[in-house]
Amino acid sequence: MARRNRKQLSESLSSGEPEASAPGADWLSLLDIIGLALMALRWFTPTEGTYRGDTLWISQVWLGWGVLAAWSAMRNQDRWTRRTGLWTWGLLLLSAGHVLSGVAVVITEGQKRAALNGMWEWVSLAMAAVWFHHRASSELFRRTFRLSLIAAAIGLSALGIWQRWVTQPALGRAVVEYDQLESTLPSLEGQELRRSETRLRELRQTVGPEYTSLDDAGRRSMRQRLIESTEPLGRFALANSLAAILLVGMILLAGEVVAIWRANAAAASMRQLGEHIALVLLLVVAFVFVLTKSRTAIAGALAGTLLALIVGFRGRWRYVLYWGSLLTAAMTFLAGIVWAAGGLDRLVISEAPKSLVYRTEYWIGTWRVIQRHPLLGVGPGNFRQEYLAEKLSQSSEEILDPHQFILEAWVTGGLAALLGLVCIIIASLRAGLRRVDPQPDADLRSWRTSAPAIVVVATMVLFFQEWLLEGFADIELVVVAGLATSAAIALNRLTRPTGAPGVTELASRAAWFALSVHLLGAGGMEMPAIVLLWL
Repeated sequence: MARRNRKQLSESLSSGEPEASAPGADWLSLLDIIGLALMALRWFTPTEGTYRGDTLWISQVWLGWGVLAAWSAMRNQDRWTRRTGLWTWGLLLLSAGHVLSGVAVVITEGQKRAALNGMWEWVSLAMAAVWFHHRASSELFRRTFRLSLIAAAIGLSALGIWQRWVTQPALGRAVVEYDQLESTLPSLEGQELRRSETRLRELRQTVGPEYTSLDDAGRRSMRQRLIESTEPLGRFALANSLAAILLVGMILLAGEVVAIWRANAAAASMRQLGEHIALVLLLVVAFVFVLTKSRTAIAGALAGTLLALIVGFRGRWRYVLYWGSLLTAAMTFLAGIVWAAGGLDRLVISEAPKSLVYRTEYWIGTWRVIQRHPLLGVGPGNFRQEYLAEKLSQSSEEILDPHQFILEAWVTGGLAALLGLVCIIIASLRAGLRRVDPQPDADLRSWRTSAPAIVVVATMVLFFQEWLLEGFADIELVVVAGLATSAAIALNRLTRPTGAPGVTELASRAAWFALSVHLLGAGGMEMPAIVLLWL
């Protein structure tokens, strides 16, 4: 038999046909792990400072990674999958539109440095999306990505709870004390003056230059926000950015919980402890998600859930209505808990019409800018100054983006970016609305993934970047990294690649649809962490 097997192998090699891979031979290379770590790096980095160059170093690392990936592919004769479908053309148009708009700013007039920063970001985003599209045919790769994102969402949720009840109130008190001391300092003298100056220096480090550099009107606005609005921000500067990450992580984690439950039910076994732990983690993420008070994200969660029910039950409306009612009741009960804990107030509901009016004003002003720059747009990082010249007189806020990702793509990247975005949406909707057929159980050599290593690498790189270049040790990041890594290890043990066929893929579709609905009212197309996740 051994002689016959050797003969078959020799014939296969001589005929040029590849030997069939052994079952479960799927694996992630070191380049795959580094690439996923670079994606995870953006989930722990403020994404709102892109055009100031705050995340430019990440895009440069991506470009270096791309050179290594190309060299490795050539050396190993690994041809990346070439796809010429609507999604690929959409990505090409979306990226090229932003690059061309940036070039137009550089050679004419505008914020040239911001445009250059945006161009580099879009080049790295396109490269990352192409690579991800190529590797996403691997079940192990998709599962590793899901667990890494879920683990990051759990770590950020723990940080959100700490911020809501510890960090944010303390910062609000520090801001009030800083303003009071600064106003009374000229009238003090002697020992009291020296004590006040020492305390003022301590408070200045606490509140940071983001507050001390503002004028009186800016300080009043930020002080009011810190005192009255205590939404968790995670590692970002805006609650809507955190809500986007938690939204996707929450839906993916819900898919894992359903898969565990279905696997246990199919095995006719008692529900294991892992099922309850996964459910508790889901409730923690959902709790902080509601704490963000992001109305657009909540609308996205409802829309994504509805899509999952319709596609999952294949139009059997009785089941859709039953589970939809059950999930709505559960979400209402969770919102009640957050309300009782002081995380919600009546303004979340009563201010919703006013928020819609504000967004309508933003969109009208954005449309005026588009009418002046319909073909190329204003270029990356150049929206604010163009918008200020066209905003409605009654609109008081000086926004940095249109709060609507379709308008945002058009006004920033021009007509090519708009067409590319529409192509991606159509291609994704066509794929997402297909019925999910049962899939065979994944036959992997090991059910464990590299998610813990990915989280560790991403957070370590960020920690040393801050320590070496910015001169401070980010203890908050260390704690979040520890919690996220622990969550990734737990998810490796609690979940399996087998279980409920199609559930995790259905959850991925629902997560993309939910994020798209969120971006319709919140924007984020120019934030690398959000747009890469969406792509």
